[in-house]
Amino acid sequence: MDHVPMPTDPYHPPLRVPYLADGNPDLAYDGKGFLTFPERQGIDSRALTMGDFQNLTHADVLCFFQSWCFFGFLIEVLGVTGISVTVKDFIRIETDKIESRGQVFVSTNKLPWLIREWEKSGRDLTEAQKTDRYALIYKHLRDVAQFVCVSSQYAIDADGRHFFSDSTVQWEDDPSIGNVVQLSIMMLWDYLGCAAMTFYKPKAANYDIPTGQCAYLKKLMVQGGWCPHEISSLCDQMAGSTCLYYLSSFNRHSLGRSHESCTTSSHCVYAKLDLETYKTKHAAECTSSSLS
Repeated sequence: MDHVPMPTDPYHPPLRVPYLADGNPDLAYDGKGFLTFPERQGIDSRALTMGDFQNLTHADVLCFFQSWCFFGFLIEVLGVTGISVTVKDFIRIETDKIESRGQVFVSTNKLPWLIREWEKSGRDLTEAQKTDRYALIYKHLRDVAQFVCVSSQYAIDADGRHFFSDSTVQWEDDPSIGNVVQLSIMMLWDYLGCAAMTFYKPKAANYDIPTGQCAYLKKLMVQGGWCPHEISSLCDQMAGSTCLYYLSSFNRHSLGRSHESCTTSSHCVYAKLDLETYKTKHAAECTSSSLS
């Protein structure tokens, strides 16, 4: 996700999200309206979350999921603000030097610039106009959140796989296409939702929309050295997916702490000080042996 700034030397490589409709153009977003896209495709989105894939393959379902909840959502939300974009504005082609063929990936490097244009377009709006725009965007936020949340809770499909993964064992550890696509959608939802709240400031803000939690994102944080209790605390404080993704790129192993035992403890093992052995740390140039 190119729009999220990363540390110079991130623990995890940047998220690379394949553009799934490149190999399945029939399920590409058609730009004819977000809410009715499933109907135009002849797909019952509610049935999908219940495990009924309606003769679609797992790859088809993920392609539909990305086309609707990423590209459709992004294009239509920006459209509400008067910004016209297409799918082509958010993909890039990478050429394989060995096989000399192009692979198509999702690219969000234009998003920060588009968000600035969004902010400019709202400066002269009346409060009533801002309310109307937020109401339209809220409908898209709600529908995407509901689909993602219910799908996240769906455990195993008819073929023995989690909705977002091809793996049946430890699926949240798997950097599968499904897990990557889910994370990219949740980050986009968080990014656009925050922008809508910031620019339109609705007085009666309807923003308490649960999207569920991304198990794969939590696993990335654990792999980076974060304590499971720290992660839970951040989630309880409503830290968005974009924030958690950024934090997952930090190398917390440099602190020299292992949180393996924290998974079976009610609290972080490093959250308690042994006052008999604790020594106050001083700056390198400090020569004092006391606190004064």
